[in-house]
Amino acid sequence: QRDSLVWKLAGLLRESGDVVLSGCSTLSLLTPTLQQLNHVFELHLGPWGPGQTGFVALPSHPADSPVILQLQFLFDVLQKTLSLKLVHVPGPGPPGPIKIFPFKSLRHLELRGVPLHSLHGLRGIYSQLETLICSRSLQTLEELLSACGGDFCSALPWLALLSANFSYNALTALDSSLRLLSALRFLNLSHNQVQDCQGFLMDLCELHHLDISYNRLHLVPRMGPSGAALGILILRGNELRSLHGLEQLRNLRHLDLAYNLLEGHRELSPLWLLTELRKLYLEGNPLWFHPAHRVATAQYLSPRAREAATGFLLDGKVLLLTDSQTHTSLGLSPTGPPLPWPVGSTPETSGGPDLSDSLSSGGVLAQAPLHKVKSRVRVRRASISEPSDTDPEPRTLKPSPAGWFVQQHRELELMSSFRERFGRNWLQYRSHLEASGNPLPATPTSPAPSTPLASSQGPDTTPRPPPLQEEARGPRESPQKMSEEVRAEPQEEEEEKEREEEEKEGEMVEQG
Repeated sequence: QRDSLVWKLAGLLRESGDVVLSGCSTLSLLTPTLQQLNHVFELHLGPWGPGQTGFVALPSHPADSPVILQLQFLFDVLQKTLSLKLVHVPGPGPPGPIKIFPFKSLRHLELRGVPLHSLHGLRGIYSQLETLICSRSLQTLEELLSACGGDFCSALPWLALLSANFSYNALTALDSSLRLLSALRFLNLSHNQVQDCQGFLMDLCELHHLDISYNRLHLVPRMGPSGAALGILILRGNELRSLHGLEQLRNLRHLDLAYNLLEGHRELSPLWLLTELRKLYLEGNPLWFHPAHRVATAQYLSPRAREAATGFLLDGKVLLLTDSQTHTSLGLSPTGPPLPWPVGSTPETSGGPDLSDSLSSGGVLAQAPLHKVKSRVRVRRASISEPSDTDPEPRTLKPSPAGWFVQQHRELELMSSFRERFGRNWLQYRSHLEASGNPLPATPTSPAPSTPLASSQGPDTTPRPPPLQEEARGPRESPQKMSEEVRAEPQEEEEEKEREEEEKEGEMVEQG
């Protein structure tokens, strides 16, 4: 059976060995097959010591057995193989040692389900690996990057490693072993259980592509100075609610945020500083279901990104010019970064509309313009709704503008009723009463027939001033009592006029 395995594999490599040796194709082996080959090599071509490293030169003289010739051919091809894929098939018992000792020239290594504690020989080739893929094998990164699997050694930096794929593992956190990958440009950590990167990615200064999708991240990974080279960031399928920290990735061109927990478009404000961004994916987020999703998203993009000659792709579709135009209903400014409203503030004034009697207050009713009065009077304009500057404490405004409008409307109706009862100038006072110290009189609705002119009066007659009892009214008198006194005042003035006419007729009779 072992001989048949050797003959089949040797025949396959004789036919297609050139593509394997050139690196165009990958040699895929099951772990039981590799274990059988190692047993045959050690039995017929070995033994080798535990510290044997480097390329092994086989004897130059031809062997007598054709089986030995096939083994020598196989061992020579495996030493020159550039790309290897190992797939572990679990057996009934514990797995034995899986040695990759024959592979001296590996540049690309892929491990699928291989138990790392059984893997031996990695420390001899780790410094020359350019691509490393490990899935369904890792519990922590340290057991592979620092301990080299089953070798349990202290590894030095992986200077040649450019691409690392650790997807589909059981990683719950990152660790400091990532600092050994100083030359890494491609890193895939998708489909794990990572909740926080905790700054372990900040040492990857050459990283250009980061895929950390389908994890449990709540925050954008901190990149620090290493984010200057990052061009592709895939955060799909996480639990992001905010994009804080994304503004540091100034050279980002491809950003995938699909299927997260971004609720409002205001969370996209860090995108304003990403001038090189050309592809953005937001599908599956709560904000993606907004009717004006594309228009709202365009307002948070950098103008340079929107006006890119190659076109901007939003959710896989080219962003049209109509989508990138400023939408007035959103209240966003095209000349500056759109910032969300502070907590607890609104775009309206906190005190509601201006409560005054002017036309600019926005009220329905307005005070009628005052006509110019020829008599020398001083007009006092009272605005009941405006707060006074002399109040000891500021008045507390009602939070509802509708309540203020109703109060203003009632006050204006009350003032209108006073004007109808007592005249337009019902708040005026006369200047000739200031010297006498009398209280302020109230002018009636229409001027009553007063005393005759001075030219028609006699020298002994003097005009009697109107009774002060009717004019002087206390501030506590009711409007009904004031209206009764105003109606009684014209009757008294008519009786006074009749008495003056009788006195005048008596003087004319005496002169005659």
